[in-house]
Amino acid sequence: MNATTVGKPVLTWFAGSLLLCSCAFTQRVMPVTMSNANVVGVLNTIDQIEVDAGELGKEKAASPKVKTFAARLAHEHTASLQGRHRLAEKIDMDPQKPQLAVALEHMHGESTTLLQKKSGRDFDEAYIKGQIMMHEQMIKLLEDTEATMDQPDLRQHLRYSRPDLLSHLSAARAVARQF
Repeated sequence: MNATTVGKPVLTWFAGSLLLCSCAFTQRVMPVTMSNANVVGVLNTIDQIEVDAGELGKEKAASPKVKTFAARLAHEHTASLQGRHRLAEKIDMDPQKPQLAVALEHMHGESTTLLQKKSGRDFDEAYIKGQIMMHEQMIKLLEDTEATMDQPDLRQHLRYSRPDLLSHLSAARAVARQF
């Protein structure tokens, strides 16, 4: 596989990762940039993107390992969304979708369009590379955001979410080694 085969989806995932990274940097420099409700809104958006990507992976992947990984992501990010919904109710918060979440949705749409045009090993490689980049940036976002949260339950939720994302990242890297 050459660089142009994977290029566009990976570039789109990379752009999304850079956007996440810049948000994390902003959070460190200006902790008031995102409210608790905005953070929950971004996390909900990311989880929904991962659910959608997981469903696409289950449908289009050629490799059984990629299909299994995609199914795991869809299931676990659905559970994460449900858990965060219960948390928002518990702390009486209405999640709000900041511009970052809207931008992520837009990039996800572009990435999905590009991935849908791929098949077989080309799809599998592009999908897994995108998942590795996305999970690396999600972990960084959680780490950088956790300390800025003034709501203890939300801060704890962020702390407890990190091991799941690390597990996803490790699994994606393991699948990538098959290519």
